[in-house]
Formats: sequence, C-alpha cells, structure tokens
Amino acid sequence: MSEGAHVQDELVRLENQVHWPQAGTSRAAMAQWFAEDFWEVGASGRKFTLAVVLNVLEKRAAAGAAAEPRTLSDVACRALAADTFLLTYLLEQPGRLTRRSSVWRRTADGWRMLHHQGTVVPVA
Repeated sequence: MSEGAHVQDELVRLENQVHWPQAGTSRAAMAQWFAEDFWEVGASGRKFTLAVVLNVLEKRAAAGAAAEPRTLSDVACRALAADTFLLTYLLEQPGRLTRRSSVWRRTADGWRMLHHQGTVVPVA
C-alpha cells in the first residue's frame, strides 16, 4: 500500500472515531484528536470552537451515537505539506447528505485535526 493510501485509510478511521466516539470516551481523550486552535464551519455556516465541538462529542459518546448508520464515499486525500493533509468525503446519514472536509496534521504525538467543514448537499 502506498503512503498516500495509508494516510487516507488512517484519516478515514480517525474521522469515524472523532465524529462518532465510542460510548465512555472521555473529554480528555477526545481533546487529543484536535489541535488546540481547531475550529469548524458547520453545515449551518456558523463557526464553532473546539470547546463547542467537544461538548457535542461528549453528548454523542454518552448517547452511543457511534452506532448511527452512515456511509462515507467519494473519499480523497491530498497532501498540503509534508505533515498536513486535506481529507474530503461525502457522508450519507438517514435523511441527510453532506460534503465534508478536514485538515489534519501529523505530529510527534499523533494526528491532530486543525479544521473541519460540513456542507449540506441538496438531494434532488
């Protein structure tokens, strides 16, 4: 497997882990997935801070949201720099389709998400 394919597989695994944390995952463990200056643009177009995102993820973990049905497709990964990658994908959930993008940086301590954006795709 090429390094590009390996990075893409690893980032898809992390996306699933980040957005649908397993029940019982602590806030401190979730914070390790993000850069300290992380921010997100939600499907609403609003900007969210890391603190807000961690609050949402805590609720998902408590509710067992990891079992939510979802399909990732049209996945692509592009190197932006030697240690920074853009991951894009289409996410299908019951009643909702979104185009997602995340910027990840490989650090000495592992991968950290720098930015995430989700855009609702109108279903015709």
